[in-house]
Amino acid sequence: MTESVLPDIEEFYTREFSVYNPAGTVGVSCDGRGEVSALMLDEDALAFGEDELGREIVMLARLAREKYRMELRLFSLASLAAQGRNTDRMDRFYRRVQKLPTPEEYQDMETAEFARRYSA
Repeated sequence: MTESVLPDIEEFYTREFSVYNPAGTVGVSCDGRGEVSALMLDEDALAFGEDELGREIVMLARLAREKYRMELRLFSLASLAAQGRNTDRMDRFYRRVQKLPTPEEYQDMETAEFARRYSA
């Protein structure tokens, strides 16, 4: 009998979920508890001006948090599967009640936000 290895929540807490703007000049990371843990600014980011830079940081922080939430959903489902439990019911809860995005939904969200913000 093969024993499933449960995902390690303590390891998950140490992970970083980062999002950078397309130019790579501004980035924000959330840790495995969903809190902003890092802000990365390239020297070129200072050309934005205070207000625009602030909007850029807030937008990227929202995306980083959604990336964390997507990964939390995947981690939780993997944990349930490793316990031999049916994941369908909890996945419905994660999606309908907690609104945790799927990888496809997250990618669509990021793509739409970048298209809205950086369209020429």
